[in-house]
Amino acid sequence: MVEVMAQAHRGWFEAQPAMSDAADAIPLEAEESVTGQLVKVRTLSAKLAFADLVLSAQPHNGTTDGPAADGETIELVLKQSPALPSVKDALKAMKLGDILRIAGYFERSDSTARDHRTFRCCGLPVVVEAWDARGLRGPFEPVFTMCLPCSEKAPPPSASGTATMPLHEDLCKHYTSEGRCPIPRCPRVHTDDPAVRRGWLAEKRRRAAEAERAVVGGPSRCIEDTASRAQRAGAFAAFLCETFDLTSESTVLDVAGGRGDLCFELSALRGIPCVSVDPRGRKLNRRQRRFLKERQTDVPEGPRGDLWGGHVRTLFHADFFHSNDAAKSELRNRVTVLAGLHPDEATEHIVDCALERRIPFAVVPCCVFPRDGRSMSFQEWCDHLEAKDGMIRREYLDCRGKNLVLYCTF
Repeated sequence: MVEVMAQAHRGWFEAQPAMSDAADAIPLEAEESVTGQLVKVRTLSAKLAFADLVLSAQPHNGTTDGPAADGETIELVLKQSPALPSVKDALKAMKLGDILRIAGYFERSDSTARDHRTFRCCGLPVVVEAWDARGLRGPFEPVFTMCLPCSEKAPPPSASGTATMPLHEDLCKHYTSEGRCPIPRCPRVHTDDPAVRRGWLAEKRRRAAEAERAVVGGPSRCIEDTASRAQRAGAFAAFLCETFDLTSESTVLDVAGGRGDLCFELSALRGIPCVSVDPRGRKLNRRQRRFLKERQTDVPEGPRGDLWGGHVRTLFHADFFHSNDAAKSELRNRVTVLAGLHPDEATEHIVDCALERRIPFAVVPCCVFPRDGRSMSFQEWCDHLEAKDGMIRREYLDCRGKNLVLYCTF
């Protein structure tokens, strides 16, 4: 009896369809195919892209979404999955203006934020008719069909009868930055004018920079006159050299140095000995590798210490120099400046260690990580660090992002 039940049990499992670990391989909706003209493509990453397809008339296949109406615009979702192993290959197979046939299914959504349907692609598209095969001259111009026409929301005309430049607040941020708007009947202005878009992006960057400097009360400088975030290590290195009169006899301890950008700026470019303290390994970027290659310097897996400075792979804390470790003891005797560029949790440890041992220091705070775990704003965080000693001063780096420097020369 038991053996009969066991055989029946095994037979039931063998009759069930195989389950896949990837949910994308088992769509809940009925699979079908759609045919239409490709009018817009938006690539988000190597594994995700979206496209707009204007459907042609086709028969209803019994799905709950109803038949695809002629002229209806749907949004294609191309996401890497077992059914679509390569989004890159799918994008290569489709060109703007082509008539495509794509297999997949309509996604179910209860959201009311959009007024169009989305179609999940489950295979490579098939070109029914290529755009360039029609004998039409010129490339196909992308069509923005997911929002109201620009003519319905054009800038108001001026007294002279010509359209005026829309204000920054009047422009739709979605359409201006991405070329599409997900908001039905958006009240903002939609424009395809390249000059307006460039102006909007420049104003957006300027406002972001002003907001960052306003947080800490920094000076208002034109954003075109400041270095980018990628150049802040160079700006901080220049500040250290000028403020502390660094020479080849000095030694800077770069706390939480990350990939080693500050060490490279000081050691390789300026000849200032620098040692980084960070549990993570360092890594050269393309510009740094080019710099070494031009000087015919080998770039091994572990960069040369005499060129890129030393590296201690450990966490930094206020009692860092109290250790009996030989490497830390040697550093304790020759470090002349403690530095931290966005050191996160190590920020207050740098200040406390420097104040205890009377070592000149400079930190550029970023994230708020008080040692006592209190919750505070960035302004309160900077005030808290500055209040530790009356000799601590403030300065601002000539770069974007968090650029406030708290330093003490003793």
